[in-house]
Amino acid sequence: MPIGEFPREPNLEHLRNQAKALRRRLLAGDSAALELVREFHPRLPDADVQALAAITLADAQLVIARQYGFGSWPKLRRHVEVVTQYGRSPHRAPTGGPVTTERARHGRRRGRHGRRGPAGG
Repeated sequence: MPIGEFPREPNLEHLRNQAKALRRRLLAGDSAALELVREFHPRLPDADVQALAAITLADAQLVIARQYGFGSWPKLRRHVEVVTQYGRSPHRAPTGGPVTTERARHGRRRGRHGRRGPAGG
């Protein structure tokens, strides 16, 4: 069961750093990190301190991905890529050039009866 709320504007580098931090916490013997691994890593539900000494970054990434409800790190990474590519934010400039409308291209608009009038009226 996912326990973390996935960020609205996810950053892959931030998620990688979460995995690295989880691995460091595991190697330091952090009990909360150990519980995360036991809950979210399919091969390590009964992991002990010795098993965690051999945990890899890929294992930590899997735990982070599953914590957010993804089946694997590649699935999480692909989701972030898609969200980044197609996501829109009022705080970022659009990619792919300016957005134009028919009205902006021609500088005028059609009136109620199909006649062209000035752009402002």
